[in-house]
Amino acid sequence: MHLPFTVKQGALLEPKELCAYAHAEFTWSESVYPAALVEEIAIGQSLGTWDEKVVPASTLVPLCARISAFEVKDGIVRVTLSFPITLWHHRLDWLLTLLFGKMSFFEGLQLSDLWFDKGCFDDDLLQGPQTQLSDLRKRFALSANAPLLMGILKPNIGMGDAQIAELVVRAGSAGVQIIKDDEIRHDSTARHCFSRAAAVANALGAQGLKTLYAVHVQVDHSQGGISHSFVKELENSGASALLLNVWTAGLGVLQTLRKLTKLPIFAHPALVGAFGVGLQNNRIHPRVSLGSLLRAGGADFTLFPSPYGKLGMEKEFCKAVSKVATNVVNWSVNPLIPVPSAGLKPEHVPLAKQDFGTDFVLNAGTAIFANENSVELNAANFVEAINSN
Repeated sequence: MHLPFTVKQGALLEPKELCAYAHAEFTWSESVYPAALVEEIAIGQSLGTWDEKVVPASTLVPLCARISAFEVKDGIVRVTLSFPITLWHHRLDWLLTLLFGKMSFFEGLQLSDLWFDKGCFDDDLLQGPQTQLSDLRKRFALSANAPLLMGILKPNIGMGDAQIAELVVRAGSAGVQIIKDDEIRHDSTARHCFSRAAAVANALGAQGLKTLYAVHVQVDHSQGGISHSFVKELENSGASALLLNVWTAGLGVLQTLRKLTKLPIFAHPALVGAFGVGLQNNRIHPRVSLGSLLRAGGADFTLFPSPYGKLGMEKEFCKAVSKVATNVVNWSVNPLIPVPSAGLKPEHVPLAKQDFGTDFVLNAGTAIFANENSVELNAANFVEAINSN
């Protein structure tokens, strides 16, 4: 393949050695940066610099990111670079530093896609999702062609354990299969989630309900962070699912949490909007931030703003997240379950089914918990819309 510039030996497109790679696609306009920027990314983000006076080429070549694909079309440069796992050791936060740490200062450069060789995954740090929709459909005796319904507790702030438990039971009895804490709920100590999870578990058990309650996992490093003992105490308290603000807690926390529990993990998109979610200003494409990285890291569900509600992420981006979450091409781990969220109402359900098919979870907050109607009536309206053809 002819490249219109000189690339050092290690960055040339050449046969790969026996190594697992993370494959990242970058795009930019030639009017902003020359095509030769690919060398800056490939060498600068894997080796820092190419200097055979200090390190021999035989050492540099296997560690340098490889150019796996390169195209310039209509003034847009699109290149795939492959980063060997020997640089990032199964750790996604380290990988993200390689992919977009320094490059994040190159305005106009986009990290547009990311996928992994099968050899990148293991049973320790990089496992992929553990919960599948088929498992949940069996749990709730649902048909195979209907999405699940999820509710965001509102209000959640300032409510005691007993109040929350009562609200979860009311919604669960009305047909809401999954209920989660609001991501903005933060208690004075992370240990408060134990008593909340226990209260909800006891109340659901008393009613014979199988409703999942995703308790917000607060990451407080002053109290030990996400440790084995913390997770076991959370499980023993009766927690049935976990909510994590991945992009404020960190990708490393997600991987640690996945390593320590088999409970379903719901990944919240807080902060992702700062990466750019418009067609003109996007820096890290949502298919990467809300799809590839979460799927690799072991989240089971990815929440993202639907194209219908108050936040209204563009439909093109929503569909891209859903596609990378569920497709089998280039993936050797379980699917990540899409959860379009925010501002959803029963009248949006047909649109969501049209855009996302049946393998997703519909997530509503105010429309279930905080309007003039009862929780029971609101939930019934959603259930009717979901079950309608």
